[in-house]
Amino acid sequence: MSKSFHQRRKQRGVATIVMAMIMLLLITLLVLSAFSMSTLNLKAVGNMQTRAEATSAAEKLIEKTIDGTFWNPALAQNATYDMGGVNYNVDLVAPVCMRASKANLKTASTVKLTGFSASSAWNTIWLLDATATSTVTGARIRVRQGVRVLMSEADKIAYCGA
Repeated sequence: MSKSFHQRRKQRGVATIVMAMIMLLLITLLVLSAFSMSTLNLKAVGNMQTRAEATSAAEKLIEKTIDGTFWNPALAQNATYDMGGVNYNVDLVAPVCMRASKANLKTASTVKLTGFSASSAWNTIWLLDATATSTVTGARIRVRQGVRVLMSEADKIAYCGA
């Protein structure tokens, strides 16, 4: 065999090795980018879960507060809730009466409530403002919720002003 035949055969082997190295490099880059994207997605989902847990903890205290006569006395409250192994400290600012308006005389529910007459009923709008903070991550969320409460004129004057 001639010397040039062996040289060409060696060159084809080198070309094959170079192509294989390029393909391995491309596959490595593909795997690294897929890993990077999955890590980012995992962090995003974790953040969304933390946000949902904090919101749920804040809403829990708000719902517990509006079950009773939260405006009497309108005091700030705090509580700690365990949301799937993570504790959230929730602080609720004292509810604020935002607005009061005379109840509509034509509204059937105003007339039928016990202890109310249509002429003495007031629709009051209250703002409840809660902040939940994770004890583990320090993540913090603020939830503001409005509540309409039908009150007698005496309660309206006492808690919402004249």
